[in-house]
Amino acid sequence: MYFYVNFIDISSIYGYNFYIMFPFKRYRDYDINLTCVYAAAQRWRHNAYYSFLGVPRPNFGFCLIESGEIEYTFLNGKKLIASAGDVVYLPKGSCYKASFRSLTDTEISEHSFPGQTYAETRDTLINFQCADFEATDKAVFLEDKSVSVIANNATSDLKLLFKNLAEANFSYGGAFRVKSVLYRIFDVLSGSSSGETLRERIERMISGDDFLLMNESEAAAHVSVSLSTLQRFFKSEYKKTFSELRTAMKIEKSKRYLSVNALSVRRVAEELGFYDQSHFCKIFKKYEGASPKEYIKRTRPV
Repeated sequence: MYFYVNFIDISSIYGYNFYIMFPFKRYRDYDINLTCVYAAAQRWRHNAYYSFLGVPRPNFGFCLIESGEIEYTFLNGKKLIASAGDVVYLPKGSCYKASFRSLTDTEISEHSFPGQTYAETRDTLINFQCADFEATDKAVFLEDKSVSVIANNATSDLKLLFKNLAEANFSYGGAFRVKSVLYRIFDVLSGSSSGETLRERIERMISGDDFLLMNESEAAAHVSVSLSTLQRFFKSEYKKTFSELRTAMKIEKSKRYLSVNALSVRRVAEELGFYDQSHFCKIFKKYEGASPKEYIKRTRPV
């Protein structure tokens, strides 16, 4: 890991009287809320640049370099060069200039105008803020203050997480997805990832309380895979679509609510996320061959 310190304590700039510092690799030990998350896939022409030399970086960032390289120049003149496959940590308050270099003539933009092709560097950038769940007046900073390469030769799983996060910004239910994926990225980059297989992640998701209220896109983000991968897994392993399995589980849970918990039909429909009572009754009869009220008569003790 390479460190080049050029950092300004921006807690005073933004008017915080005190703040929390925590080491990046121990983020799970702190009650930290990741907020203001935004990610984008970027394309930069050869020799393009942006600069935070005059004004310190206002947020935290992770940058996954997909092609070419990025040269970071600091206030003291030192440089850090990161290449394709590297993930660069960009601390809040850091001061640097980022210059983009294309290494080969084959890195040509597919979106160039006729006769105006050009080499480019590609990356995915994630920006975010850290907040304390309990003390909203506290500034929260990662203890690591240096622009640094925190991962080399990013795995295909990590690249997919960055891709999913960039796509989630522009999808329905994006706010839920971006946070879910970013926490997963923190796990991987901090070395605290559980190493679960896809099957284990999906089974843990299905057994959780939130699964019955998730849509398919949210579920894919939750287990850090693409939507098509999730769909193939459900068809292959469960012989059902995501919607079919989720609905079957909703009906099983509704039977317990109706007979054991003695909830009303309307309340059960609301609790399990059906459109309305009528929709719930229609689906219930399709699965059980009887209406919820008929089921109650058969199963509730007199």
